[in-house]
Amino acid sequence: MRTLLLLLLFIPVLSWAKIVTYTYATLSNVVIAGASEHTLVIPPDYPSYTQSYTCTYDEGSYTLDIEVPDDPPPEDEEVEQEDGEGDGEGEDEEDGGVTFATTIEWSLSGSGARFAEGCDPTSSSVTIEFIVGNTEDVVLKVEVTVECTAGNGVGTHDSSTFKIHSPVWDTYHSISMYAESATIEAPRCAAVGEDVTFSVQLPNDSEYDRRQGVDVKTYLDDLKGPNSPRWNRPEALLGEGVVGDSVTWTASDTPTTEPAEISVVIDDSPYPKPPNERGTTDDDPYPLDAIQITIVAVDSLVPDFGEEIDDGDDDPDTRTFVLAVADTGVVTVNATPNPSVAEADLPAGWSLTGGTGTGKLLRTINRAAPGIHTITCECGTSKKTTEVIVLSVTSLEPDIGEEIDDGDDNPDTRTFVVAVADTGVVTVNATPEPAVAEADLPNSWTLTGGTGNSKLSRTIDLTIPAVHTLTCTCGASQKTTRVIIIKVAFTEVEKKVKWEEEGSYDASGLLTSDSTTNNLTWTITGFPTAALDTSSGTVTFSDTYKYDSESEGTYTVTATHNVVPSCSDSFTLKIVAYLKVTVVLKRKNISLKNGDDKYGHWWAELNGTESYGWWPDRYVNILDTLTSVPGILNGRFPAPFGGTTTMDPHHGNTAEECIQTYIISHVRTIAEVLADVRDFANGYSGTWSWPFGQNCHSFQNSMVNDVNLLKEDELP
Repeated sequence: MRTLLLLLLFIPVLSWAKIVTYTYATLSNVVIAGASEHTLVIPPDYPSYTQSYTCTYDEGSYTLDIEVPDDPPPEDEEVEQEDGEGDGEGEDEEDGGVTFATTIEWSLSGSGARFAEGCDPTSSSVTIEFIVGNTEDVVLKVEVTVECTAGNGVGTHDSSTFKIHSPVWDTYHSISMYAESATIEAPRCAAVGEDVTFSVQLPNDSEYDRRQGVDVKTYLDDLKGPNSPRWNRPEALLGEGVVGDSVTWTASDTPTTEPAEISVVIDDSPYPKPPNERGTTDDDPYPLDAIQITIVAVDSLVPDFGEEIDDGDDDPDTRTFVLAVADTGVVTVNATPNPSVAEADLPAGWSLTGGTGTGKLLRTINRAAPGIHTITCECGTSKKTTEVIVLSVTSLEPDIGEEIDDGDDNPDTRTFVVAVADTGVVTVNATPEPAVAEADLPNSWTLTGGTGNSKLSRTIDLTIPAVHTLTCTCGASQKTTRVIIIKVAFTEVEKKVKWEEEGSYDASGLLTSDSTTNNLTWTITGFPTAALDTSSGTVTFSDTYKYDSESEGTYTVTATHNVVPSCSDSFTLKIVAYLKVTVVLKRKNISLKNGDDKYGHWWAELNGTESYGWWPDRYVNILDTLTSVPGILNGRFPAPFGGTTTMDPHHGNTAEECIQTYIISHVRTIAEVLADVRDFANGYSGTWSWPFGQNCHSFQNSMVNDVNLLKEDELP
């Protein structure tokens, strides 16, 4: 600039010019000082008030010689002061006759603010009154003007504005910024009557509020306080507390038909903003995503197989089932929650005990082993207990009797023997394992045989010998018991036995038809000695009896059951040596069709060489027959039938009956018997008639009796 001015000095000026000295006024550092903020006027607590503000500035001047044309430079044209030019003085001072005057003008914009009464807005300081409605920033402006009042001077002006802030608060970030990642920690299901804890963990315990005034400041709000976190409690949960990081409520005793909804709201505890400042520090509450919880109870605990029986306690929560044992397999007991939920979602208070397995909804029981199994399912205050009885037949035994080996090596089949009695019964009892009442037996339990319809006992008549088979069945278990009512009795108390060539007698043949023939021991006592097979009852005689003419063997034979010794009987055995004699009794029966023998005929033949019979002494008619005629031996002369003294007319003829006769050997000889027969025949006399009186029939019968013949059918 200086160089330019120097050059101008040497430029020829074609027009008029002169050198003029000017004084320039300067202003700098115009500053307003005072409170930078104002607060709200809210009567009566916060009445109107005033604040003072002062304006300061630096004022000076400088001079400059300028060659000017005829027309001088305008008064308000500023000329740049060169270094070293001017002295910097100026306000209201003369400088070569130059004077300046300085004025100040304040102005104010913004609602609720005005210059205080008596305040001079042209002075260096002002007072501002804040009144109702001062709800915005106030802008205070000061303008400083320096004017040349005399001489060659150039004035200036400057201004400054000053914002008086009306501080305003805001919540800055929303609560969601600090809480949206938080979740409610709680079980999906709860047991009836149990305590349930719900909790929430916030990533931050506080959030920021903001105050915007002269500068921006942030303050912390608590997100946890007397009202946060705040929980809503549904009717399905009982309890008092609803605020806190966690709450514990008690599930109702009634399971829910629909899940109950749990929610929690996060709210701040607003920073204590001054009441006479604008804005708010109270954030909108932030609800976390709600969760649902199901209140669960035990609905049922039931096996997949079995018959329910009355356990007698009138409690529907305790039940008993019974089923028959099986060869293989299991019973499955299922626990059912109410409402239905998956096993993984069952509440912590749910438990299932008993049986085999670890599942919470299912247990198994071995069907192949009898026993009592108790399964219990609990869920809070709800509880179900189920007893499963796997039943088998453990025994089937009579109340009296002796067991014998049935030879099959099977413990499930047994045989007992009992002695017959005059009165009474045998009671056979079936025993279940485990023990249950008859009314509680399953339908598959059966008992057959014996008398009665009970499932646990039957009776058998003790008075009748018989074999009784009883069978008790329960599923795969079965017991079979035979009860043999045994009798040992003989048909006769005394038995005479003839001695013949075989020299033996089977005493077992004398047992009654209903007597047992097995498992007997035979004994014999008497004289002389007779051999006895103790197992078969066969008595063997010695030859003594055949030739001894003085004695008759008399013995007591006893049969005793080996297992039941009380079951026995005896009879007297008399062994007699009988001899067959050569006397045969012949009998032709009546036949009206036969010409000569319409009446038939009876006679006796001896040794095949002689014979004897009784005849009429003539041919007879009906009257003779009925009224009698004289009789004659063998129809010999003078009778017309052709017999002789030692031979009957029918000698050697066939007859419908031929009866062999016997005698006791030690009483008489055969020769003596034949002589007695002849003596009887020759000494017989009297009439003949039919059917009453003497005739061939009475003749033969009298002969047998008088001579002491034994007919074959009369032998023992």
